[in-house]
Amino acid sequence: MGEWLPPRKKRRRQAEVQEPVENKDLPFEEDWVVVPFIPLRCPSCGSTKLKTYGASRNRLERYHKCRVCHLQFKSVEFDPKNF
Repeated sequence: MGEWLPPRKKRRRQAEVQEPVENKDLPFEEDWVVVPFIPLRCPSCGSTKLKTYGASRNRLERYHKCRVCHLQFKSVEFDPKNF
């Protein structure tokens, strides 16, 4: 039989260094597109610990389950222009 070998040391990947972006390349704040973000909460207990387990074919309806009270419900995505 062969001899027992000690475990190898794990090598860590070195982080890639990215060049800093100059401010002149970024658009002005007035040019940014803003979309309202409303965090999902369980309608029963108000928890934010939700699991998304499905969606409709057009992806406008999503199905969720609360991880606290186990309520199943759906959310509907609206066009932000009409909100």
